[in-house]
Amino acid sequence: MDDLPDLINSLVNERADILLNEKISRDEEVDWLSRALHRLEKGETFHMIADVDGKVAAISEINLRSCYEKHVGVIGITIRSNVRDLGIGTEIMKALIEQAQKK
Repeated sequence: MDDLPDLINSLVNERADILLNEKISRDEEVDWLSRALHRLEKGETFHMIADVDGKVAAISEINLRSCYEKHVGVIGITIRSNVRDLGIGTEIMKALIEQAQKK
């Protein structure tokens, strides 16, 4: 499945305000997914993917802090340009808030 690197690379192309400024390879995405799964298993993060017509349209996450910041979670939401302004971000935000309240 190349949807995730394709989404990230589309954001790099539009010079979106993300942590990357160079396109990623499939191998780099596999490495990221491996690290994300490890953090997910440890309860340090929560991830959610939204699809439209079977294609990844958005990815989101809450990264939980630790120690004296354990009440803090950093939220990231990425939405493919062709499906923005359809309310996907609003629904993702509602779901992320719900998950944060559970933590």
